[in-house]
Amino acid sequence: AATARTRETVRFILAGSGINVPAVVMNGVMCYDLGKDELIMANYISPSAASVIAEVDDRCGLSGFLYLLKDGRLVISYKRLESKTSQAFVEERVRKYNKKFTKVEDFATEDVVSFCAAEPREILDPAAEMLKKCHDLTVSYHRDVYDTGLWYLDVCAKGVSKKSAVEALRKKYGFDRVVAFGDNHNDLPLFEAADECYAVGNAVENLKSVATGVIGENTDDGVAPLAVFFKKVFYPFNTLFFDFECVKHIITFKNFTQT
Repeated sequence: AATARTRETVRFILAGSGINVPAVVMNGVMCYDLGKDELIMANYISPSAASVIAEVDDRCGLSGFLYLLKDGRLVISYKRLESKTSQAFVEERVRKYNKKFTKVEDFATEDVVSFCAAEPREILDPAAEMLKKCHDLTVSYHRDVYDTGLWYLDVCAKGVSKKSAVEALRKKYGFDRVVAFGDNHNDLPLFEAADECYAVGNAVENLKSVATGVIGENTDDGVAPLAVFFKKVFYPFNTLFFDFECVKHIITFKNFTQT
């Protein structure tokens, strides 16, 4: 998997699936070995860059979330939950994945790995512009493919992306071939790292334009048949990286694993 989701969510979603390949989580911030249940690598934001994030969050009044990795444990903090989107974000993750969120007066500047916010564009535009001026940060800013009134802001350390993470895993494990599937803007770096890349039918247009091919929509399990084909033909010489949002149903993972 190569996903914007955290390793805790990945572990929960894939529980019982039998999948034990390395996972790229949080858009390349961390890589996680599902088989050994251990962290492979993590990329931290410098304290000075984390201070910039805290300042921008305050100046723009964002309902953002700061992610820290302390002693191998992910800690999620926030300063305010003023938007319905942020409230729903917390509620869903507490209910589905038993995650914990901590309200703080000030954001930490040590052990920071990521920051994210989801708001209407008029709120996030100024924040994105300010954060892009910090050369120690990678800023991903794009419209939600499923809710066009919502924009996503994801911030991590300089040079971090799904591409950099997949390239590191390819080198570490000696993967001969990488095949990727995706649906959104943050999958463009993933596609750059792949030998073949496939966009689902309801993916954003700029992803389709660079894909090796366009397959069925994620809501129709469009990835599953091609994933099974690649596993049969090339395994164990290739690895498949899925963006979680392009594979909507857990049965797809089970089909892929058991075939």
